[in-house]
Amino acid sequence: MLLFQEVMTVQNAELAARVAWPLFLTFLLMLAVSSLTARRSGHLAALISVALLAYADLALMQFRIGRIDHHSVMILCTAPGILLLCDSFTRRASGFAAGTLFGIAAAVGYEALPVILCASGLAALLSVAGGRGREGILAAAITFASVLTIAFVITVAPSAWLQNACDALSMNLVIFAWGAAAAVGAGGAVRQRLGIAPAIAVLGLVTLAGIGMALASEPRCIAGPLGLIDPAIGPIWLSHIDETRSIPELLVEEPVLAAPALLTFCAGLYFLAAQTRSRRDEYQILMVGAFLATSILAATQAKFLPYMSLLAVPPIAAGIAGIGPTARLSATSRRLIAFLALNQRIVMGAMVLLMSVPDAIHGRSSAEAEKAAKDCYAPSAYAGLASLPPGLVFAHINLGPYIVAYTPHAALAGPYHRLDTAAIEYHAIASASPHAALGRLQRIGVRYVLSCSGLTRTPGAGPDSFFAHLANGEVPDGLTPISLQGEGALKIWEVTEETGAGRGD
Repeated sequence: MLLFQEVMTVQNAELAARVAWPLFLTFLLMLAVSSLTARRSGHLAALISVALLAYADLALMQFRIGRIDHHSVMILCTAPGILLLCDSFTRRASGFAAGTLFGIAAAVGYEALPVILCASGLAALLSVAGGRGREGILAAAITFASVLTIAFVITVAPSAWLQNACDALSMNLVIFAWGAAAAVGAGGAVRQRLGIAPAIAVLGLVTLAGIGMALASEPRCIAGPLGLIDPAIGPIWLSHIDETRSIPELLVEEPVLAAPALLTFCAGLYFLAAQTRSRRDEYQILMVGAFLATSILAATQAKFLPYMSLLAVPPIAAGIAGIGPTARLSATSRRLIAFLALNQRIVMGAMVLLMSVPDAIHGRSSAEAEKAAKDCYAPSAYAGLASLPPGLVFAHINLGPYIVAYTPHAALAGPYHRLDTAAIEYHAIASASPHAALGRLQRIGVRYVLSCSGLTRTPGAGPDSFFAHLANGEVPDGLTPISLQGEGALKIWEVTEETGAGRGD
């Protein structure tokens, strides 16, 4: 953005950065995946992998134009990192590269950590049990710990080095990383001298010792990355956000996403199984294990779908490249048919068409509802709110970041797990009766209440709640409407001293 500011206004520089950054990361992702696919399966498979990625909406869901956040960086580092880890059994340099990428991903955020740990744990076990690839896997483990240590020293103030966290880089993860590296080194050394069984025992014991030391510094992290937040936030918000939904839930609520996910899993597993029958080496075994582990994670939480989709691309591309001709069709024709059949965007388009039939029959329009929701996030929608004197705003929790980004106001809550206290307060207000909600708004100093016609539901808010009254246009006493030119989907009220019963009660 600083570069763009040299040649354009701040506002235009921000828009340019929101376009350029996702495209740049997408280019790096395609370059990494295609290069590693070419190394394993040839140049034709690499070209097919680029084509598959270009239409893999699940794989690129965090790389959409307009997004600048940490998710895309973690995905960019983790998926190619796993491919490099597979390659490190025969190339030590790939181990250093894998460890570097894993370290960057974990330093940026902990979302990818389960994927990294599953792949790295299986790689260590294969190395110790098989006796091959020890140098590459050990290089990955040491580099991972080193990168985390460097990131920790650079990004964490010395005064906070002894303050542990469960969801951000802190000393406990650095301790665990070095413990894991020691386990890989010790297991490999014992394997050379005493054999497989003692080596696996040492690998497990040293790993457990590292985990124990890390948890001893902050025992609450045994509950995972969310171990330090208020557990009350779970049922009222965390369990309702998109990225925590499971595949069974998506089948019911979002079949447009579930269908390509299931197709990608089945295709990836089929081609991996076929390729394993003809080439069963450590690379292939680790690839199968990492894909299955990531698929299990994706089945429980949708945030892992990009990782699963990306790991499926190389085997699917290699499988399509290996398709030969028949008596009636050339190899190129058969490959094109396979590419179209396994194209995520085509499958999603077909699902959209199927789902639009009931809407047309019953006179409903899901497209209209989707557009109404998108209007709530448009920068232009906040011009009117931005013109008002600064104050604290109560709005749907998902709108918090947009209020802060596009206006001089502060938002009561936002969709971030670390804002657990604010989320609990938001839920208490949204689900309360209009009279009780207004009392809470006044006590905490909320100046404005904002409602959007595209966001009519929030978890825990029943039909008689404050939020439901606003969504239905039943404005309670104590809120004074503010009319602004071009307010669009947003409605704004100012909180007054009046606390009478709601007119819609």
